[in-house]
Amino acid sequence: MQIEQGPQLEMYRQKERAKIWALLLCIGYGLTTVSEWLMLQLTPDENGLWVAKAAEQPSIWVIVFFLVLGLFCLICTVGLVIASIIDRVKGTSARIRPDEGITGADVMYTLGWVQSLQIVLLFLYAFFLPYPIFSGGTIGSLLEASSLQVFVLIVAAFLFWRRGRQLGFRKPKQMMWMVLTLIGMFLFMAIALDFLVTLPVSDWLDLSLSSEREAGIEQEITQAKANNWLNGLMSILAIGVMAPIAEEILFRGVIQTFFIRKLGAFIGILLSSFWFAAIHIDLGLFAPLFTIGLFLGFLRYRFDSIWPAIILHSLNNVTSVLYYMF
Repeated sequence: MQIEQGPQLEMYRQKERAKIWALLLCIGYGLTTVSEWLMLQLTPDENGLWVAKAAEQPSIWVIVFFLVLGLFCLICTVGLVIASIIDRVKGTSARIRPDEGITGADVMYTLGWVQSLQIVLLFLYAFFLPYPIFSGGTIGSLLEASSLQVFVLIVAAFLFWRRGRQLGFRKPKQMMWMVLTLIGMFLFMAIALDFLVTLPVSDWLDLSLSSEREAGIEQEITQAKANNWLNGLMSILAIGVMAPIAEEILFRGVIQTFFIRKLGAFIGILLSSFWFAAIHIDLGLFAPLFTIGLFLGFLRYRFDSIWPAIILHSLNNVTSVLYYMF
């Protein structure tokens, strides 16, 4: 039976002038991530282990590359905004689409808008605003340090309004098994992950577990606690609640859902977990981050809900915050 192709379907085919700009921003997002990894410098410590740190004095070519990449992304951001306005005015906005699940366009728009917001913030820091804006350990400083997660939540609210079920915001299947699996995974992460994954991999590669990222998080938390109890509570909410929700929406809700749809569960979970670990730019802790990503991806897929992944991610982060506090 032939299905009639009405004017609405034709509209979907002609829509989304903004897609090319989103694609270019995705490329910029990828190049930014790769560049941050290439800026890591390996130096031996007193024990002969390799310590991965961001280069204190990047070469002139690296600086030029980042300036060109930043300008490219800024131009693409202007193009994305203008094209999105035109799409919305003409009724061809990317938000008007058939209910077909998470698509490649959803991934492009999500990463594109997140990249555009980050570039605008960096542009403001470079020419108009001091960095950091807020003093360490304050509520403003916590939000400023979590700007990526804040941007993800803003973009997700804009792009996936009333599409939460597609991201996995639904009641988990097999609730009892979910609870037991969560308990088992959390205990493994708390007790055995370092002994079975982190230490063997670091010993094999002669890598130091010294982490600039973790040191920065610890400093922010201890400063927040030292300021007052409200800032300490906000550090728990920002790192233990907001960050897991935002990261799970991005990696398990959008990216993994799309990868599984196109490549199957095994490859989809592997790729999204690798991406999750890579985005942290932390060579020494890449292996445990990848393992945690596998756990979170399995939970999202096995129980057909994003909530188990959010819960496990939150438990892990809250435990780390409390450890740094006390």
